Amino acid sequence: MAATAWLEGNCSIVEGESIALLEALRTLEQRGLSHVVIETDSKSVVDAISNLRGGNSEFSSIVF
Repeated sequence: MAATAWLEGNCSIVEGESIALLEALRTLEQRGLSHVVIETDSKSVVDAISNLRGGNSEFSSIVF
């Protein structure tokens, strides 16, 4: 199964990676899929999710 989307905007790379992950998770939920392995090459996103530290940036609002 695959999907693609086009979103216009001006954001940092890490914000874009986070938005893409969030949209992928929403799509999985809509399709009723669970127990899915997701891979990313964005260490910043993985670290943010693993550490679950809050913040007041756009990136933090996407991740949390």
